[in-house]
Amino acid sequence: MRRSELQRGDDALVRDTARRYLADRHAFRPEPRASDAASRWRAYADLGWFAMALLETRGGLGADATQCLSVLEEAGRVLLPDALGTDVLLAPRLAGAGLPDPIAADLAAGDARFALVTPTRRGDPLRARRGPGGLTLAGRSAVSLGLAEATHMIVALRDPADDGALVLIVPAGDVTASRLVDGRAGGVFQPDGLSVPETAVLSDGAAGATLAADLADHAAAALAADALGALAAGLDEALAYLKTRRQFGAPLSTLQAVQHKMADVYCAVEAFRSLNAAMALSLDAPARERRAAVAAAKAYLGGRVLDAAGTLIQVCGGIAMTEAYMVGHVYKRLLTSAALCGSTAQHLRALDDATFP
Repeated sequence: MRRSELQRGDDALVRDTARRYLADRHAFRPEPRASDAASRWRAYADLGWFAMALLETRGGLGADATQCLSVLEEAGRVLLPDALGTDVLLAPRLAGAGLPDPIAADLAAGDARFALVTPTRRGDPLRARRGPGGLTLAGRSAVSLGLAEATHMIVALRDPADDGALVLIVPAGDVTASRLVDGRAGGVFQPDGLSVPETAVLSDGAAGATLAADLADHAAAALAADALGALAAGLDEALAYLKTRRQFGAPLSTLQAVQHKMADVYCAVEAFRSLNAAMALSLDAPARERRAAVAAAKAYLGGRVLDAAGTLIQVCGGIAMTEAYMVGHVYKRLLTSAALCGSTAQHLRALDDATFP
């Protein structure tokens, strides 16, 4: 599906605004970025990022997935530590599933922050038990980005009553915070008999399974868009270094072997860009088409994209793994994103299932 000239103009405006703002206020720095998280979140809200995907009838801007993912790509370009994906892309999907108006308004204003919580695949997975007074949650979730800073959790887990799923909105709590290898904040939800009222359930049964799958695909899409920005920034940084670093009396960029490797990385970036573009156009398509596009982009991230980032480290040499240099941080961010929201092997299986049912 081709985008109209008007849509392409809007796309360019959204991307350019995000790029200028992030480059000016949040350019990559190896040291911790000392600024107030609440003020940063309000600034993002003032830019309209959290209202983008909300319907206009819910106080939003009615932007589509392409425009939302472009903001996340630009956040990846500066290796922004804030986890924007859930609030920009996922939480607005709940507006049509019964998200209360006050919470939607708080989302648009930046006063509510969301994190997607799913069961871990090991040990004691997160589960729910239904009773006359509501639900009781116990177990352990998978690692979630931004969970420690969230005010609300979007909890997606198996429905104990049937083969469907439950999707809940739960106030944040019972969270064990952690710092991921790339410096971003993560967390694990570990309730021990937490009571949740039935009103927290947004969807259950077969409808809940459909919504949970939709949210999972959007979470993976957010990571892929962020990874595209990070890899593109790493390529730019490495090219600048190779043009100035001299060896044997000439810049490293003039060496044929180095040029071939950088051409391979460039091809990986452009192929990943195409996969991201197809993914963005497929997020509102039927479930099988959406699943195939998202799985293809996420699997490519865990394979070719990580290989390309490794090549950037190789051509830059030891400086690439110093804390002061961006390329090593790019690799760690890509490694983290590849591990979250499903492994590469899981997405390859999902791609196979969606393509050859």
